[in-house]
Amino acid sequence: MQQAEGTGGGLVCLFEDAWDSVKQQLTLGRFRQDADIKMQLQFASFIEFDEVEAVKGYPAGELLETFADAVTTIIDEIERVVTGIAAARI
Repeated sequence: MQQAEGTGGGLVCLFEDAWDSVKQQLTLGRFRQDADIKMQLQFASFIEFDEVEAVKGYPAGELLETFADAVTTIIDEIERVVTGIAAARI
C-alpha cells in the first residue's frame, strides 16, 4: 500500500493488488471525505487465459481481437439472413 497526502490534508491510501475476485471489484484507494486530492494515476491491465487449454499461451490482446472479429462476422451474417428472409416476405 502506498500513502500520499492530498492538498486538503486528507490521507490517501493507495492499494496495490487490491482485486477482490469474489466481489469482482478493484479498490484503488480510500480517501477522507473532506480530502481535496489531486494526483495523476496510470493504469495497466492484465488478462490471463492460462486456465483455458485451447488458448493457453496466446497473447490476450490478439485473442480478444479475434473474438471480437468473430462476433462481428456472426452478427453480419445474421443481419444478411434476416434481411433476405424479410425481402422474401414482401
